[in-house]
Amino acid sequence: MTQLNQRRRGDQLEKAIYDTTYTLLSQHGLDHVTFSRVAAAAATSRSVLYRYWDSTFDLIFHTIIYQIQKIPVELTTSPLNTGSLRTDLIQLAQHFIQQSSTGPFQYFRLLFATTMNTQNQRELTQLITQIDHANLALIDPILTNAQNHGELQLRPNQAAQLVLFQQLRYYDIINQPVITVQQLTDLVDQVVLPALRASGVANRHFHH
Repeated sequence: MTQLNQRRRGDQLEKAIYDTTYTLLSQHGLDHVTFSRVAAAAATSRSVLYRYWDSTFDLIFHTIIYQIQKIPVELTTSPLNTGSLRTDLIQLAQHFIQQSSTGPFQYFRLLFATTMNTQNQRELTQLITQIDHANLALIDPILTNAQNHGELQLRPNQAAQLVLFQQLRYYDIINQPVITVQQLTDLVDQVVLPALRASGVANRHFHH
């Protein structure tokens, strides 16, 4: 078998393992995910799983990362473009909230709490980095449209781009009641838009 074929087979096996793990997690819950069940459903062996993942939680953690990496494709292929940055941001926030309760992001609170409790800084950093990457991919076309429409002169920095998601994640982590449309609107008007616009001004002054 050539190295290329071996690599292709490895990629297919990894996908099968991650897909199987996510199916078990989403259909039956955390306690149902075991190396034995994953190995049987993915047509592999427990020894293969132990070779790449230290524990069941390690496998679940990387499965969620894998699923999160696939998320931006849906929205970025059909980006929001209402002609208004404000309206786009409000609709993006609504999409983000819906996504947080249905997709792999619904497990963020669990992973965050577990990595904090175990003080595993490496995994926590990796988790936040992957989520930030997905969030930046979601907001990128909206900011491009805003620049094309003249609502933003320059691209805001990454810290400003992530403000919306960080605020919504804060609501989720502290387990607040469902955020209302009015609260979303206030968040965009009073926090997100000022941060994006101030960042653009700061960037312009810096480049001068």
